Amino acid sequence: MADFVIHVNDIDVQGKQYRFPLAASWVQTALVDADLRADPEAGEGVVSVFAQRSGADILVTGKVEAGVLATCIRCLEDAPIPVNAELGSLFSSRGDVRRPAPGEEDFSEDLSPEELARETFSGDEIALDDIVRDNIILELPMQPLCREDCPGIAVPEHVKPPADFGETKDADGVDPRFAGLKGLANQLSPKEE
Repeated sequence: MADFVIHVNDIDVQGKQYRFPLAASWVQTALVDADLRADPEAGEGVVSVFAQRSGADILVTGKVEAGVLATCIRCLEDAPIPVNAELGSLFSSRGDVRRPAPGEEDFSEDLSPEELARETFSGDEIALDDIVRDNIILELPMQPLCREDCPGIAVPEHVKPPADFGETKDADGVDPRFAGLKGLANQLSPKEE
């Protein structure tokens, strides 16, 4: 069942403002397959939209504000991300656009690009849950960080290289551990006269 529902019969040409609370439980459920969680420290989010009738279509614009936790790509700890996403969609009654309902045969190859860009609704309600979810996910960074200077996962002492690793060089500036390769390279390269 949808949490963010607009009743089409309540909307006229002047439009109507809607404000829905965005509960942490909704974020947990809606974003579980995206490996995202609600940030308990961010508090409750909000979905505020303005819906306006444009002929038979309904134009919905607004904003989603929420707190989300992702996994930091460096240290694998929680990375809190404040979301402040703009949203906007044009909804057409399913009778106006031949977009299939779930389970119906797909006619998308017969639709124009304008028809494919539209969202559809049936009956007298528009559910915004999918659009809210999509806009939250699109607002998140591709590589979330818990903080800009995150050092990453600490390397255990027994795995760390010696402190002077790479600092010792011979007269030619080559690490002595590569002396064998340097000798082989000298044998294979033609000598200049």
